[in-house]
Amino acid sequence: VRASQDLVRPTASNVLSQVISRMTTRNLPEPPPPPDGGRQAWTQVGMGWLVIFTTWGYVNSFGAFQTYYTSTMPQPASTISWIGSVQVFLTLIIGAFSGRLLDAGLFLPTFIVGALLQVLGIFLMSISNSYWSLMLTQGVLTGIGGGIFFTPSLALVATYFAKRRGIAVGLTTTGNSAGGMIYPVVVRSLIPQIGFAWTARVLAFINLGCLALVFAFMRPRLPPRKSGAIIDLKAFKEVTYVGFVSGLFFLMWANYFSFYY
Repeated sequence: VRASQDLVRPTASNVLSQVISRMTTRNLPEPPPPPDGGRQAWTQVGMGWLVIFTTWGYVNSFGAFQTYYTSTMPQPASTISWIGSVQVFLTLIIGAFSGRLLDAGLFLPTFIVGALLQVLGIFLMSISNSYWSLMLTQGVLTGIGGGIFFTPSLALVATYFAKRRGIAVGLTTTGNSAGGMIYPVVVRSLIPQIGFAWTARVLAFINLGCLALVFAFMRPRLPPRKSGAIIDLKAFKEVTYVGFVSGLFFLMWANYFSFYY
C-alpha cells in the first residue's frame, strides 16, 4: 500500500504541476502587425512629440538658464554648467533602465511617476535660490523624472510602425528642436518681466499641460511580455555592438560638451 501511495503522489503532483504550467505559460494571441499609419498611430507620434518637447526640448534649453545663473550667482560658468550636465546625464542613464517597464505592461504607471517628478522638479526650481538647491531640483529631480518616461514613450511610438517607422520616429524627435527654440525664448522674455520664480512656474504649467495630453491619449499597442535582465551584459561580448555603443558615446560627448560648456 505504501509503495502504491508513493507512486500515486508523484503522479498527482506531476499532473498538478503540468496544469499550473499550462495556465501560467499559456501562449497569448499574437498581436496584429503594426498599423503603420491611421489616426491611432499618428496620434502616438503627436504624443511622442510632446514627450520629446517636454524632456529634451526643455533639457537642451539650459543655455538660457546658464546665462541667467552666471549673472546672478557667484559660481563660475563651468560650475553652473554642472546643473545642466547632471540633468542630461540622468535623463539618458535612467532611460536605459526604464525602457523595460514598457515591455512589462507598466507604461502608464511609469509615465505618471516620471511626469510628476519632472513637473515637481520645475515647480521646486521656482523657489530655489542657491546653487545646490538648483542642482537638486533642476539637475537631479527633473533629470530623473524625464529619464523615467522618455525612453518608454519613444519605444511605444516605434511599435505602431514598420515600414514608416523611420519617418514616425524622426517626426517625433523634432520635438527636441522645437523645445530647444521655444523654451529659451520663454525664459529670456519672461524673466525680465515677471522674475525667475514665476518664469519657472510658467514652464512647469506648460509641461503639466503637455504631459496631461500625453497621459490622456498615449496607449501601448503590445501586450505585456516577459523580458530578460534589465541590462544584457552578454551583448557587450559582440564586437560590432561594442563599437557602435562606443561611437555613440564619443559622439554624444562631443555634442553636449559644446551645449553645456
